[in-house]
Amino acid sequence: MKLRLCSLLLTVLIPSLIKAQNMQQLNAAEIKQGLEGLNVAGSVLYVAAHPDDENTRLLGYLAKEKRLEPVICR
Repeated sequence: MKLRLCSLLLTVLIPSLIKAQNMQQLNAAEIKQGLEGLNVAGSVLYVAAHPDDENTRLLGYLAKEKRLEPVICR
């Protein structure tokens, strides 16, 4: 009897204690950008001796417009 009562309580209580993750609400622009990011055309290796040597405008252009994945080597 105690075993049945304990198992019944566990089957009722455990699902109420488990919480699923909240879905993040994305707007249309974020969804479009995420879908476009799936189409990676290739990758480009950018070699810089120092973080100040990075051309962030070039890296942004290659990533967003040309859909290339930049790999930075320092």
